[in-house]
This record gives sequence, structure tokens and C-alpha cells, in this order.
Amino acid sequence: MKLNQIVLTATLSTAFTFNVLAQGPEAAKIELDATKIDKAKEIIDKVMENPKHNVKSKAWYYRGLIYKAIADDRTGIYSKIDPNPVEKSIESFKKAMELEPLKKGYYKESEKGLADMFTPAFNFAVVSYQRKDNIGAMKAFWVAHRLQPDNLQVLSYATQFAFDNKDDALYEEGLIKMVNVPLAKYQEFNKTQEKEEAKIKKESFWQQIAFFARDTKKDAAKTEEYCKAGLKEFPEDKILQSILLEMYGKAGNYDAALQEAEKQVQSNPKDLKALQNLGIIYEKLGKEDKALEVYKKAIVVEPNSPEANYGLGAYHFNKGAVIMKVISEMDMPTYNKKGKAEEIKAGAFFKEAMPYFEKINSIKPNDSKTLSILMQIYDVLGMKDKKDKTSKQLEALDK
Repeated sequence: MKLNQIVLTATLSTAFTFNVLAQGPEAAKIELDATKIDKAKEIIDKVMENPKHNVKSKAWYYRGLIYKAIADDRTGIYSKIDPNPVEKSIESFKKAMELEPLKKGYYKESEKGLADMFTPAFNFAVVSYQRKDNIGAMKAFWVAHRLQPDNLQVLSYATQFAFDNKDDALYEEGLIKMVNVPLAKYQEFNKTQEKEEAKIKKESFWQQIAFFARDTKKDAAKTEEYCKAGLKEFPEDKILQSILLEMYGKAGNYDAALQEAEKQVQSNPKDLKALQNLGIIYEKLGKEDKALEVYKKAIVVEPNSPEANYGLGAYHFNKGAVIMKVISEMDMPTYNKKGKAEEIKAGAFFKEAMPYFEKINSIKPNDSKTLSILMQIYDVLGMKDKKDKTSKQLEALDK
């Protein structure tokens, strides 16, 4: 009889104890220890609504542990139950420390929890990416970066996801940081990577920041600055060279453009793009003989290049087109006096241009721009059959 009473008393006592625990953070910790993370989250969220508990470092510390477990879940089961577990865990640990100004209570435990957040943040970023939550991945990678700012790989991921999510502010921040990382650090990291695609190339970030300054920020001065800085580290980078020349051209600074283009050709005489750029700049500066010389070098370098053929063809075509424009603006007495002679001059230039555009047409058939130019050439030279054939090609393209 007494035994039954004792058992009954013990049972009541256990139930009473559990009810008490259910009201506090300890109940959430019990569920966390049992790896029932979803239940732990449910309890701690309710606990934190209680003014009695949300001013205690213990409650905030346990909340930090629970959201940390959500972020660090690699099964994909619990990581779905909250979109921002990384931020919430960090917030919780910081709050727990803030509530212990004398660094007692759960201060040290929270400090350690905060210090250990890099791996959960990184894992949550990867899991978010795998389930195609690019926003979640971006946020987590940026948190991971701020926890380990010297981790080059994480910074590169954070920057890439900022670009993918069109977050210009974070993308710019990432690019600025990436180009300021010493080249030696890239080289050190790349030595550990067996696959080429896993290597991080600093020159690509110089290119990206130049494009960003040019296309997004519309800042010509900054674009020029980034190109020059990037070329100090990678003097042979063709993309940076091209963008820099473009900036000089837009600013009308052809003297600087000429110096840069001549330097590029000198360092690589067989660089087709550099030769083309140099030819264009010579034309802009009125140095037509030098431009023609460069265009001829380009076609020797790559005789079957549409670009090389276009450079030489356009040089002659444009000269003929200028004369034809002058003829079109002549009054009848002037035309009768010298129009025919000018037409012969124009025809000579168009005849020079023709084989180059025909070569382009054989390499890239059905290009409307090339066909339109050939139409004009055939018309001026009186080549009716070729003009009619080209006209039919253009009509077929329109259909």
C-alpha cells in the first residue's frame, strides 16, 4: 500500500517537473540533445516570447545552439524549417554575450558558439544552393565570409552569388575585395586544386570589376582606373586592354589610345585584336597610310579571319563611300564637270573592298550586314547579276 503511494507520488512529481521544464529553455535543449531539432525550434520560439526568459543569457544561448543545428543540418530535413538560421544563431549568441556584461553566465559558451559558426554557415550555403535557393546561399556565403574574411574561396562564392542575384552593392564589395587580395594568395590556393575549373583566377575579377564600372556604374574614370591597375598585374590581358582602349576612344583621348595600342602590338605582333585596334586609332588620327599598313599585317596573320578581312575591306569601302556622298550632294553643273571622274575614283575603292567582303561572305554566309555592303559595291560597279543574286539572299533572310 505504501509502495503504491510512493510510486504514485513519484509519477506526479515527474509530470510536474516536465511541465515546469516545458515552460523554459531547458525543454528546448532536451529536444536538441535528442536531435529533435524541429521540436527544439518550436519550443525555443515559444520560450523567447516569454519576458521572463528572453532577458536571460541561457535562453539566448540555447536559441543560438538550436538555430546553429538547423544551419548545420546536412540531411536537408531540418535546414528547410527556417530560411535564416545562420543569422538567427549569430544574433542569439551575440545577445547572450550582451546580457552578461561581466562575462559570466553563458558568455564564454556563447563566445565559442559564435566562433564556431563558420562551418554551419558554409554548410547552409551549400544546402541552399543544392535546393536552388540562391538568395539563401548568397546570404549564408556572405555571413561565412564575414566570419572568415581571409578565406578566398568563400569570398569568391559570395561575390558570384551576389552577381547571380543582381545585388550590385554586395557584388561591388566582393569585387573590390577580390582584386585587393594579393596574387600570391591566389597562387597558393590554386596549388591545392587539382582541377583547372576549381582554380580561382584573379584576372577574371579585374575583368569583372572593369565591366561593372563600365556597364553598371557608367563610370568611365573608374573603369580606366581598374583597367590600368589590372594590367599592372596582368599586362597581357586582352580584355582589360580592349576595355582601356575603348575608354580612351570614348573620351577622345586618341594619343593615349595610340600609346596603349602600339604597346600591345609591340608585345604581341600577331595579336589580331591589337592590330585591328591600332589600325582604327591610326584612322581616327588621320594616319591612313599607317592604318592600311596595319590592316595588311592583320590579314597576313589570319587570312581567313572575318575580322581581319573586314578591317581591310572597310578601309577601302569607307573611302569609296565618302566620295559617293560628295557626288550625291553635287548640283548638276558640278556633277557634269567632275562627277564622272569622282565615280571612277569611288569605283576603284569599292573594287579594292569587294574581295574582302566576298571572303567574309564565304566564311560567314547569310550575314545581312556583309550582304548589304556587297549590294552597294555591286551596284556602284554595275555588277547587275551579282547584285540581283545578293538581293535574293537578303530577301530570303528577311523571310
